[in-house]
Amino acid sequence: MTSDLPAPANGIGRPVRRKEDLRLVRGAGRYSDDIGLPNQGYAAVLRSPHAHARILKIDAQAARAAPGVLCVLTGMEVEADGLKPILPDFLFLGSLEFQRSLPDPILVNKDGSPIFESPYPLLPRDRVRYIGQAVAMVVAETLAQAKDAAELIEIDYEELPAVTATAAAVEPDAPRLWDHAPSNVCLDAEIGDKEATEAAFAQAAHVVKLDTWIQRVTGVPMETRSAVGSYDPDSGRYTLYAGSGGSVRIKREIAGILDVPFDNVRVVAHDIGGNFGTKNSLFPEHPLVVWAAKKIGRPVKWTCERTEAFLSDYQGRDLVSETELALDAKGNFLALRGSNLSNIGAYAASIIPLRKGVGILSGLYRIPAAHFRARAVLSNTPPTIPYRSAGRPEAMFVIERLIDMACDLYGFDPVKLRRRNLIRPSELPYRNPTGVTYDNGEYERVMNEALALGQWDGFAKRRREARKRGKLRGIGLANYIELTMGNPRERSEVIVRPDGVDVIIGTLSSGQGHETSFTQCVSEWLGVPFDEVRLVQGDTDIVPVGGGSHSGRSMRFAGVVMGRATDKVIERGREIASLLLGAGNKPVTFTKGKFRLAEGGAAVGLFEVARAALERDDLPEHLKGPLAAEHDEVFKVGGFPYGSHVCEVEIDPDTGAREIVRYAAVDDVGHAINPLILEGQAHGGIAQGVGQALWEHCVYDESSGQLLSASFMDYAMPHAHTLPSFDTALSEVPSPTNPLGVRAGGEGGTTPALAVVINAVVDALSEFGITHMEMPATSERIWQAIREAKNKQGGMS
Repeated sequence: MTSDLPAPANGIGRPVRRKEDLRLVRGAGRYSDDIGLPNQGYAAVLRSPHAHARILKIDAQAARAAPGVLCVLTGMEVEADGLKPILPDFLFLGSLEFQRSLPDPILVNKDGSPIFESPYPLLPRDRVRYIGQAVAMVVAETLAQAKDAAELIEIDYEELPAVTATAAAVEPDAPRLWDHAPSNVCLDAEIGDKEATEAAFAQAAHVVKLDTWIQRVTGVPMETRSAVGSYDPDSGRYTLYAGSGGSVRIKREIAGILDVPFDNVRVVAHDIGGNFGTKNSLFPEHPLVVWAAKKIGRPVKWTCERTEAFLSDYQGRDLVSETELALDAKGNFLALRGSNLSNIGAYAASIIPLRKGVGILSGLYRIPAAHFRARAVLSNTPPTIPYRSAGRPEAMFVIERLIDMACDLYGFDPVKLRRRNLIRPSELPYRNPTGVTYDNGEYERVMNEALALGQWDGFAKRRREARKRGKLRGIGLANYIELTMGNPRERSEVIVRPDGVDVIIGTLSSGQGHETSFTQCVSEWLGVPFDEVRLVQGDTDIVPVGGGSHSGRSMRFAGVVMGRATDKVIERGREIASLLLGAGNKPVTFTKGKFRLAEGGAAVGLFEVARAALERDDLPEHLKGPLAAEHDEVFKVGGFPYGSHVCEVEIDPDTGAREIVRYAAVDDVGHAINPLILEGQAHGGIAQGVGQALWEHCVYDESSGQLLSASFMDYAMPHAHTLPSFDTALSEVPSPTNPLGVRAGGEGGTTPALAVVINAVVDALSEFGITHMEMPATSERIWQAIREAKNKQGGMS
């Protein structure tokens, strides 16, 4: 996996342009909606118009008699056929003993009880629990016929009280989503050392408190969901064509829902037009289309429309946090305490954001003690799952806002206060107060580089110039760390053919550039041309094992298993080459794609060896056949990317209009396999984080539970013209946790963005005595805050 030779032009560390881009920009990509099978029917999904209601009766007689209709499926058919509900991800984590071997913190109910069941039905029989929940699926000859027939289904609902707001859902008198549960709280855990934390707070000279809500957002990937299902009665096999976060996971869950053997399901994913976590979990439509295909004896296709996506996609964030930071008189951090309340929607799909968030709430700072209450609450909203950087942006928002608030309250300098408390390299590995151990890093150096890149020292002059133009200018700083892990198992198979190399891997790219960066690694290790390496992913008939792509796991795990499979290929190839070269007992080396006798210089190329393995009858039996090897491994060590961002904003005090005028970021990704791709990942991540800070918000009406932001008319997003050109740089302190030294690079742009933008906005508004701003910091919200502050100042005078 390693070499002392200089990296080739397309090798590791080179800014190679993405090889997949030419195919995609020419329209040769193959996304889920591009899949069409002969004689397929088309599905439309009827969704609940209520946030909470009992289903008293479903009359589908008129729909079944409508022109072109092939079948109508409801909860009654689901129940009759014995289809099981979708299970939450925490049921697949393994034993507590295994979980304790992983870096993520473990959350269990304080009273020892399990998280109560909230099974997510494919189609509910008796009750709907959020607006947009699938209630029936109609399959017809055409999509128009399916839609028309769906409108003929008559459903008698009994509306029930609904609750969508996170804080309201935990109240004793809140509408109950599940009758068998004593409340909507399904998880109530504690983490940290309560006694040490309370003692530290008792000795503190200063205490600063932040009560905040990190609002709910949705991923809005460019490509909406689509699924095509088929069934082969001769083999009893179901096949699903659908993009996701990992085909093997989808296969396993569909097999469980249909109660069929694992090998009776095949899942195929081709190109995926964005994910960000939104597509990682199984959706009801996945098993529904393959089940429907069996019912009608024909393939079934369904494609999600954009409004459907706003209503029914898994969503993200939605955390209420009440946190306090204790400091001594000099500004040393003493302790952190508080409560995090995660709104996980109507069905418990995941607690990963809550777990990761409380695990790293102390950020990059030396905080001796911490204690947190971590709760998950159900509400009449779509389930939430890990969304880009799951739980870490929320955690960094809280700690970095607390630091700036401490500076405002007690007169500390924001840079000096951070520098005083940053963990030093000599203290690493460092066990933080919630039990997570950081590996290594140079946190202060990276912060200093970000300050220089963001021209922090020249800000005072720029602020004066802005004031002359009637603008308020503010600057913000935020440091971050991530805890990345994901599915711990990954596998790769490397096959050398006479005309090229196939690399089979269980990750699944949705825009991360795996076809390029993975190829760079294998091309260099095998010494073969970059264009002769092909990545194979997404088809469970070829990829039997794999954890998909999430939580920054792709290169960290794929790099290891690809490298070790490559090493095995080289060793097998060396045996064959030794025979071809008549080496006898003489050593055979391998460099630049050739096996060479150490003495005499005779050599044979890797592809020649691969051909010999297929064609030479005189080789020993164990050396005949494809020149291939695989490696399968379970990982137990996480990754800890970190970095520092600086943001500068200008605000019009008369209108509240705000503009990001500068944004600088330095992200430590460990060893950068492809700096060009990593820079692009940083830019996209920043845009996504800034989007939440300034614009994005899933808004639900508190009385009816109706989604008020179900289109791009109401769900605001960043545009190219609303963002500046970013100044980004990579830091490369190799991680000790894997042979390649990589950390992760896909989520770091998002992780500090919420905090750094709001820190800059609050700094711009500081002359009005404004010390905090909730997200999204819209122009209206800023204008209202300025107006209220002026009225308050006027009243005081």
